[in-house]
Amino acid sequence: MKKILIILLFAMSTEFAMAQVQVSRVGVGLSSWGRGSGDEFSSMFQPLNSTNRSSSLIPSLFATVDLFQGLGVEGRVAIANSTFTGESVFPGFTLTEEIKQRIVPLSFGAVYQKGLSDEFTVGAGLGINTYYIQNEVSRTVVGAQGSVNPTVFSGRTTGAYFKADAEYMFSEIFGVGLDMRYNTGNYNVNFRPEPGAPIQTTTNALAGFEIGLSLRVKVANLFKKSNSDNEGDEI
Repeated sequence: MKKILIILLFAMSTEFAMAQVQVSRVGVGLSSWGRGSGDEFSSMFQPLNSTNRSSSLIPSLFATVDLFQGLGVEGRVAIANSTFTGESVFPGFTLTEEIKQRIVPLSFGAVYQKGLSDEFTVGAGLGINTYYIQNEVSRTVVGAQGSVNPTVFSGRTTGAYFKADAEYMFSEIFGVGLDMRYNTGNYNVNFRPEPGAPIQTTTNALAGFEIGLSLRVKVANLFKKSNSDNEGDEI
């Protein structure tokens, strides 16, 4: 009898847990990350006569899993690309450095969401970022020897993030979101400012605010609608 009761209790608790845990929403977004790292690469190549840095919008993909009464977990992956170009003019030759950087922040953390109405929801959360960083470095020398083919350096580091968002559902399934987060972290780069010089190390900040927009899909409502349509087709 005790074994039967244990089995029944286990089955009921499993069913309750499965009922509470479900994928709430998935989405894609575009954001801008203000890292405050304008001199991230310029210190590597001195003296510099001109510099230029360009960054693109950051695409991202995320999913939220509901756990209990507004609490849940969220995973996110994004890709941030930027290019730094610096030119140094010396007597008799010109040296141009270019770094193509790619950072892939992989995020996982806790979220809390509160519905203010059927259409409008606000939320907040925090978690851990794992940054996968790749720098492709090239050097072109005009008027002398010393050009270097592109060389790739890669590494990984971690940081934290804090986020807040607001969501407006313009239908039962689709909605838009305003996403704001603050990322923390830094990474070290070892470099030679010129051929034959001693190796130097610089610490570059990853901290900064990120703000963007996202398109969201409520997965639970999507499946609910699909099941309802299937039931309506039955005779």
